[in-house]
Amino acid sequence: MSMEQRHILSATSASHLAENIKVPILLILFELCILLLLINPGVFLSSDSIYLIPKLWWIYIVLAPTAGLLFWRAQATMDWWMVLPVLLFSGWLLVTSLWLRPLIPLWMGPEDRADGILMHLIYCLIALSGAAWMSSAPLGTVLNRVGQFLSICGGVLSLVAILQQLQLLGVPGLNATEGMSATVAGGTLGNRGYMGGALALLLPLTIWHIYRSKHKLSWILVFLVSWGLVASMSRGAWLAGFLGTGLLLFRIRPPARIWLSLSLGIICAVVGNFCFGGRQFSHAEEIFNNSGRTILYKSALIGIGQKPLTGWGVPGLWKVMSTFSTEMLLEEGYRKEYTSVVRLRGDSLASPRFIISETDGKKVLFEIPINKVHNEYFDYALTYGLPATALFIWLLGLSFTRSWSDAPVISAAIAAYGTYLLTWPEVVRFAPLAWFLIGLGLTCVSKRADQAAASSTIES
Repeated sequence: MSMEQRHILSATSASHLAENIKVPILLILFELCILLLLINPGVFLSSDSIYLIPKLWWIYIVLAPTAGLLFWRAQATMDWWMVLPVLLFSGWLLVTSLWLRPLIPLWMGPEDRADGILMHLIYCLIALSGAAWMSSAPLGTVLNRVGQFLSICGGVLSLVAILQQLQLLGVPGLNATEGMSATVAGGTLGNRGYMGGALALLLPLTIWHIYRSKHKLSWILVFLVSWGLVASMSRGAWLAGFLGTGLLLFRIRPPARIWLSLSLGIICAVVGNFCFGGRQFSHAEEIFNNSGRTILYKSALIGIGQKPLTGWGVPGLWKVMSTFSTEMLLEEGYRKEYTSVVRLRGDSLASPRFIISETDGKKVLFEIPINKVHNEYFDYALTYGLPATALFIWLLGLSFTRSWSDAPVISAAIAAYGTYLLTWPEVVRFAPLAWFLIGLGLTCVSKRADQAAASSTIES
């Protein structure tokens, strides 16, 4: 077979592959956007019925099968060594199920989070689908598609949060007595901390798309996403957004319209917060305090030290806390003075609870309801052992470095997500999007090498 015939055959094969994965690509991008926007706006005792449950069904029934289809059709061109961290990470989680108990919480996760081994395997599948797509399509095509879908999604997501901040839109589940607290500016993700994390991830993608777009009104999307991010009033999300966006701006040297859009969004968010009674930091101590995370971090570090290799399983945080004294748990968690306390004994799978007699004679029921460390790196180590954390950091690091040269927008988004996870846990409500981007980053360098080799062959 001549060189010319080989090129014709290769071009035909590439054309067939592109046509074969066209529909799955459009579907998965659409489904990731819907995931962020999907809610069930009814009246429920638990806010999770509004924000979490609909997203879970969407992931299980719609998103996961589409990711599997895309991966199956596109994986032929993928270098499997490029995705080794994903395979090892999922493999380690499966291995931990040999010794961690009970199995149902381990596989399904806590009821209010649903992020057990099963969900993490779905994350890995979504990452593999992104890696396979990046391996089978031109880099510019991938980035353009991702930018088009996610910048519009970010604008809509932000708009909902902004309308809530301006008191033009209500907050479903605001008075719910169970589940993760719904908050103003939480939008369709429910909690403002989750909204801030998602927008920190989406802001670099929106800036990149607008930077490469010629549409005169596209700057409005940057304005909306930056407003929504600042309106979340989440310091961890601010830090993540600042770092990710800063890295991208450093690389691309954007025009004045992007700087102006960012500035206007920040100004409007600050003004809106003060005018409509949002969360405010009255002095410096409120800005730099840890919002009650000390007992979470302390518990995690002690637990990791006791079981560094095997982990504690789900819920790791409560299992560790069940071994602590009452005084240690109340040291930071309960601020008021009290005369006596009775600890309600339950199993290690339940939250620590106490009946506290205050100095005025009043008795109150106090519990520590948080079942995940607000640091995903600590939480992986506490739940599945230090190998899980090491593999996850390796996964993020490789995705960041491989995409930095040719797709800095992917690196910026991953940097934002990795920073966000320092102060917040990974959440089902938008984590699939982050894992998809991580997968795209993993095979960027492979794609570049293939293109360089093809170019060299043609020139010779």
